[in-house]
Amino acid sequence: KKKHPKGIVGTQIAHISPINKGDIVWTVNAVDLPVIGRAVLKGEYIPEYKVAVTGSMVKNSGYATMLQGVSLSSFNTSNVEAGNARIIAGDVLSGTQIEADGYLSFGKSQITAIPEGNQTEFFGWVLPGFGKFSTNRAFWGWLFPNRKYDLDTNMHGEERAFVVTGEYDKFIPMDIFPQHLLRAVMIGDIEKME
Repeated sequence: KKKHPKGIVGTQIAHISPINKGDIVWTVNAVDLPVIGRAVLKGEYIPEYKVAVTGSMVKNSGYATMLQGVSLSSFNTSNVEAGNARIIAGDVLSGTQIEADGYLSFGKSQITAIPEGNQTEFFGWVLPGFGKFSTNRAFWGWLFPNRKYDLDTNMHGEERAFVVTGEYDKFIPMDIFPQHLLRAVMIGDIEKME
């Protein structure tokens, strides 16, 4: 299986030259390079970005050229399907929720629109879940590996206890113990995080 998140800068640094306590590393986002290059070569600062427009609620996914700080209200009304959508500046794992009339903030190169998922499901845990996505056979949906799912933000219940299952080990590309790290983050223990 592929490991995630290979494209994140911290993961690449950890594989190329790991950081020790007290080290300082500077990075530049790839989307910022054309802006910096234009400023150096032509003396013009034009914060124009290629932004990936993604998500199941988007009418026309692809790339759009936008100025940093631009209002997204007209863009969202014309390109996001009508309904209850969550607009995210960034990707679904690390992005931040913005309002439909929000702005493209600094350093963001992706806008995602997915269903809000605020519907309730009566006895959802009892049903076999043929239409639910599952990687660990919790629902019968694993029988259909090629099915496309329209994932939303629904947690299917309340916040739950953190249960160690070993699932994180399949996806973490670094040689760390993810459960131990997440527990240290949850209790705010900086020494254990290091």
